[in-house]
Amino acid sequence: MQDLHKGPPPDNGLEAMYRSATLGDRMLGHGEPIRVREGERVLFRMLNASGNMGISLALSGHRFTVIALDGNPVPTPTTVDVLKLDVAERADIIVEMKQSRRLGVRIDR
Repeated sequence: MQDLHKGPPPDNGLEAMYRSATLGDRMLGHGEPIRVREGERVLFRMLNASGNMGISLALSGHRFTVIALDGNPVPTPTTVDVLKLDVAERADIIVEMKQSRRLGVRIDR
């Protein structure tokens, strides 16, 4: 019988969950932050390495300009507030560093 209930699947204890994430070899609160200059545009290549869960990523006060998905340039670069990546999906994004907040990114002025 098909379950017509909409929404995420029930938590049956079989899902792999993660308490932390890394950006390259760096994790928020551990080690040196990524150092950038105010106004600098930084290219990030994001990969959702999860085998079973999509992710959403946002940096407060910053927007992402998506220039490529899964290694293919997008026809029109798009700016978004939240980057959503499905399982094993990649995105090349540019972030203009405008604000300094506790994000694991240090902005030198």
